[in-house]
Formats: sequence, structure tokens, C-alpha cells
Amino acid sequence: MDVDGTVKLTDKSIDHLPVKFGKVHGNFNCSYSNITILDGSPESVSGNFSCRNTKITSLRGSPQSVGGYVNFCSTQISSFEGSTKSLNGEFYFKSTPLEQLLETDEATQIDAVSRYPWQMFSWLMENNISTSQSVQLVAVSHRPRSILLIENPTRLIQITAVKANPKAIEWIADPDPLVQQFIKRK
Repeated sequence: MDVDGTVKLTDKSIDHLPVKFGKVHGNFNCSYSNITILDGSPESVSGNFSCRNTKITSLRGSPQSVGGYVNFCSTQISSFEGSTKSLNGEFYFKSTPLEQLLETDEATQIDAVSRYPWQMFSWLMENNISTSQSVQLVAVSHRPRSILLIENPTRLIQITAVKANPKAIEWIADPDPLVQQFIKRK
């Protein structure tokens, strides 16, 4: 079922989505309900998609694309498996097991920055979470502009960024001489 407008299902008596939604041309909000799975959620949402403060444990069934932000704060999600493939806004996940994993687990960080490179890498940097060179490499190879968020990018990270987008050299405060030579050869 397509909806031209906003869908709001924010009632504790709701424990599942009542219909299979198609495209929602507006916001979709099922926050503060008792839903446990996303079966029936829209294929796409042009606005924001919010399921905060629910009993959801998995992102399986999430919309394929969301034009705004996605909010799963205060849920039990612990991985990105099944998450939205195309996201224009932020991905909010405060007070979830996923947040704790992102603070400590390199594999989860790599998964995060490969799916949503700018949003997730920015979140890691803003929260002063230590990121390995592997995480940084994934971030800049998927979104070269991410190099702006790295205080002292290594030569390998700089090369990876400029290979993905030669303009990245402009975003590096003090480019490595070998990286500059690499650019000149191209």
C-alpha cells in the first residue's frame, strides 16, 4: 500500500505493522509501539523512518531507501544486517547493543563505514572512538571526503583516498610528498 503523506503508528497496543506498505511519500513513524519485527515496513520512505523505543531486535525488513534520517534509538538492534541500502540522512542508534559494539569492535566499525561511510565515520570521530587503519581505509575508499575527518592520515590512507578521488589531495592538510608525486604521474 502506497501512502501519499505521513504514517504514524505510535501506540503501545500495536505489536506488528497492520499492512504491507509500498512507497511512503512522507515520514514513517512506528516509535513507542510494541512491534518486534519490521515485516510490512515500506519499501521506500521519502522522509524520515523512525522506530525508536520499540522491541525491534533486527533491521531485516527495513526500507530499501530513506530520503531523510533513520532512527532506531532505544531498541535491541545489534548489527547492520538487513539495514537500509540507500540513506541520505543520519542513522541514529543511541542506547542499543549496536552502539556498544561500534565503540569496541573493529569488524562492526568496518561494516558501519562501508554501509554509511560519512555518517558512521563522522560518528566515530565525534565520539573520540579509536579507529584502526583498516577502518580508515574502508571509510576513505568508499567516501574519499572522509579523509577530512582523520587528523593525521597515513600515506596508505592518503593514496587510497586520492585513488578513489584525485580531488582528495585538496582535503589533506599536509600531503605526503610521495602522494603528491603519485597525483602528478596520473
